[in-house]
Amino acid sequence: MKKKLKNFGIEVKSIIELLLKSSKKNTFFLIFTNIISGLMIPVEILIWKYFIDSVVVSISSKKIFMPVLILIIHFCVGIVDNLIIHIESYFEEMEVDYINKFLTGLTINKTSKLEMSYFDEKKNYDIIQKVNTESTQRLINILSMTMNFVRNFVTLVGIVSVLLLLDGWIIIFCLMISVPSALISYKMFLILELRI
Repeated sequence: MKKKLKNFGIEVKSIIELLLKSSKKNTFFLIFTNIISGLMIPVEILIWKYFIDSVVVSISSKKIFMPVLILIIHFCVGIVDNLIIHIESYFEEMEVDYINKFLTGLTINKTSKLEMSYFDEKKNYDIIQKVNTESTQRLINILSMTMNFVRNFVTLVGIVSVLLLLDGWIIIFCLMISVPSALISYKMFLILELRI
């Protein structure tokens, strides 16, 4: 299991290096938008915490300004969240194009150095065809999985920070709940890795 995780880490590292070679600027924007996207859930949790607190206070004071203000803030955060999702999708599509262009250039460069007799064997031609068709899709899947990891990690850290503000026992309870889900996700990853 350690060997598989190590191999996966090495593979993700090489994929990120390849992504940076294809387009540094776009890759950084993609990572940045995923970090911001991951922060949105903890921010919304904080907003709802303050909304509930303000509603409790407004019931006794009969002033509704603060709950209305917090709902307006929540509405604005929702708009920003949707905007970030669209920007993130745009950068991901751009990254796919950059990857495609970069890999096509690499393939053309490598095949142009080969002798024509190399292509006489069907097996060699099939290998090149497989590289053309499958490498981009595999990179896209790993890119998506890596960006989901970044987003979910940032969300986890943000939620833990918010929960620390409330009560430490809640964190222990949430971690106990998330262990089975993490194990299932890891087993699904192993199944996916075997298929690829």
